[in-house]
Amino acid sequence: MTWYRSLGTQEYVYMALFGLLYALFVWRTLRLARRLRSPRGYVAFKLVLRTLYMGLMVVAFLGPSFGKIKQEVKAMGKDIFIAVDVSESMNAIDVAPTRLDKVRFELRNLLNLLGGDRLGLIVFTDEAFLQCPLTYDQSAITLFIETLSSRIVNGGSTDLSQPLQMALQRFARAQAAESAKAVVLISDGEDFGERYASVLDELERAGIKVFCVGVGTLEGSSIPLGTRLKTDADGRQVITKLNPAPLQEIARSTGGRYYELSRTTNGFPALGRDLQALQGQVIEVKKLDVAANKYTYALALALLLALIDVMVPIRLLRLKG
Repeated sequence: MTWYRSLGTQEYVYMALFGLLYALFVWRTLRLARRLRSPRGYVAFKLVLRTLYMGLMVVAFLGPSFGKIKQEVKAMGKDIFIAVDVSESMNAIDVAPTRLDKVRFELRNLLNLLGGDRLGLIVFTDEAFLQCPLTYDQSAITLFIETLSSRIVNGGSTDLSQPLQMALQRFARAQAAESAKAVVLISDGEDFGERYASVLDELERAGIKVFCVGVGTLEGSSIPLGTRLKTDADGRQVITKLNPAPLQEIARSTGGRYYELSRTTNGFPALGRDLQALQGQVIEVKKLDVAANKYTYALALALLLALIDVMVPIRLLRLKG
């Protein structure tokens, strides 16, 4: 026999304290019955009955398991590429400490919700680069997320079509047709690339949803470059602003959803829930022998004894005529 729960030192201390108090209760009850000249047999019967069903309740709580049953275990597959914009505009400080720093922090929290999924990482500016292929190794993808920086690739502008095209190619190479597939596209939405209508059609046909996160504010901010601020060719300070329109279009076209990450809004918790809710396809079914928890037997017997306790009265005082 095995047990679903085990008792620790604290539980044993509480049980010993309860046993001591219960013994005191039994002693006082028997003493009172003797003074009132109540039938000792009935009193003893009640005490034994209550001891039994309280003990059975403890046994039910511990969950006794014996015997084996066949249980079907299904492995559900989800493949998710996370594509992060690492252009210079992601260093803007309208989301503290910077847009990219905030993204790194929120991605670490997101990974904790996706531990059973296969994840990959793509970084992009005007080109896309595969940082980490699809993997179940969460520590590996966490390490790559920690190194996200605008210095890891060259290029100052952003092309949203590039990471989507790379995700399509990598999904095709992964050869996991049964798994649900999704892309998380994180950017400030300032798209300077070509139109992406064709890649959106391909994503829709492949059933790949794109969940977009717009990072920044509509008011925008300057872009730090070392000890100075970025300026244009005329020497004017460059202001980068969140542009949600292209991200909303991508999400809508592929059946995904758009979220924002700003000073006052954090869409990552909702993103995590939506990714968890994706219905991955069954990629493996196994039948395992597992111990059957028989707590219901002890609980049913305890309830029966408690019912008997309620229905059998005791006269505490015998009156003489």
